[in-house]
Amino acid sequence: MIQKQDYLFVVWDDDRMYAINSLSQEGYDWLVKQILELDQISFIQDLFEIVKMNHQELKRKIESLTSLCEKAESTFESYKLNMLEVNRIILNTLSSIKMFLDHTQTRLSHILDQQHKELDNFKKLTHNAYDSSFAYRFLDQFRNYTQHCGMAPDSLNILHSFVENGKVKCVIQIFLYRDKLLPSFDWKKIIREDLKNKSEKIDFIELIDEKINILDKINVSVTKDLYSNHLAVGREISTLLMPVKNLSGAPCIVKNKTGGLLVNYIPFDLIKKIPGVTLDLPLRKSPPDTSKQRNIYPDLRYYEGCVTLKMPPK
Repeated sequence: MIQKQDYLFVVWDDDRMYAINSLSQEGYDWLVKQILELDQISFIQDLFEIVKMNHQELKRKIESLTSLCEKAESTFESYKLNMLEVNRIILNTLSSIKMFLDHTQTRLSHILDQQHKELDNFKKLTHNAYDSSFAYRFLDQFRNYTQHCGMAPDSLNILHSFVENGKVKCVIQIFLYRDKLLPSFDWKKIIREDLKNKSEKIDFIELIDEKINILDKINVSVTKDLYSNHLAVGREISTLLMPVKNLSGAPCIVKNKTGGLLVNYIPFDLIKKIPGVTLDLPLRKSPPDTSKQRNIYPDLRYYEGCVTLKMPPK
C-alpha cells in the first residue's frame, strides 16, 4: 500500500508501519508546514528553559556559598574561585536572556507570514517591560557592560556573616556599586538617570529575579497564543488518530519518493499543548529507535529531522 500512495498518514511501531489514511499533496504540505511551526514554538520554549536553568544555577551557587560560610570552610582561594563561578553564571544568564529575546522575535517573524498579531504582542510586552521596569532595562544594557568592561571584583561583592544564638549564620548578597558603574560605561540616558537615583549599593539578585519573572510572563503569553493558532492541525490529527487508538506507535506523515520514503514525525507532545485538543492515545512521543538494524527497513538515516527509509530490493 505504501508504494502505491504518494502521501500517507501512518503509525510507525517498531518494524511495522501502519497506513491509516492517504493524504492529498495539499493536505501533506499543510501538515508539514504546521509541524515545522510547532517545532519553532518548541524552540522558543527551549530557549527560555535555558534562561531558567542559568537562573536556577545562580540560586544554587549562592546556597552553596552560604553553606561554606556557615561551616567556616571557605578559604581565600576557594572564595576567589567561587567569585569567578558567580561571574560565569551571571554572564551565562545575561547572554541566554539576550538570545531568548532575539531568537523569539526572529522566529516569530518567520513563522507568522502575514499574521503579525503575536509578533506585535511580543514587541508590545517587551516594550512595556522596558518602560516600566528598571531591572528589565538596566540588565538589558548591563549585559553590554559585562562584555565591554568586564565585571571587576570590586564592582560585585558578597557580603556575609553574623552570629545568631552562638551559631554562625550567613546572608549572601551580590551588590553592584552605583558610583563605580556610572563613570565606567556609556549608559543610555534613561539608565544613567535611573542609576543616579538609586542607592549606592544595588542588589543584583533582586534585579535578576524581577527580570526572569517578567520574561516568564512574556513567554507564557506568546507561546499560549501561538499554540492556540494551531487548533486546526490539532483537531485534524486527533480526528485522523481516533480510529486507531489501540495502536502503539509514533504518528508520522510520509511522502513516497523514488528509492524510499520521506517520514516526518508528528510532534505528539506538542500537539497535546494546543488548547482545546485532547489526545488520550497510547502513542509514543518519539519514533522507534533507529540505532538498531531492522530486516524490513535495513537502511535508516536521519536527515534534518526526517527519516529516509530505503526499501530492500525484491
